[in-house]
Amino acid sequence: MDYFEENGESRYGFSIYDRPSIPLNELMKATEKIKNSDVSQEYKQEQLEELYKGNAERAFMGKNKNGEISVHLNDQKGNPYGN
Repeated sequence: MDYFEENGESRYGFSIYDRPSIPLNELMKATEKIKNSDVSQEYKQEQLEELYKGNAERAFMGKNKNGEISVHLNDQKGNPYGN
């Protein structure tokens, strides 16, 4: 289940993701290690992007920022179909 909020707008619902072959518990440990490290925010962001490379949202079902119910299907890179 997901909840996203940005600039006062939100969307919530269920998402399905493709994930890298790293076990989820290892992924979460690595994420926490990066977030708690003593490096710059920019470097943390770079490390997190590399860690989550291949982690693409394939489907979303829920309410969009306008409060409308929506279903979105995405390609293997997380890009919406039809765009």
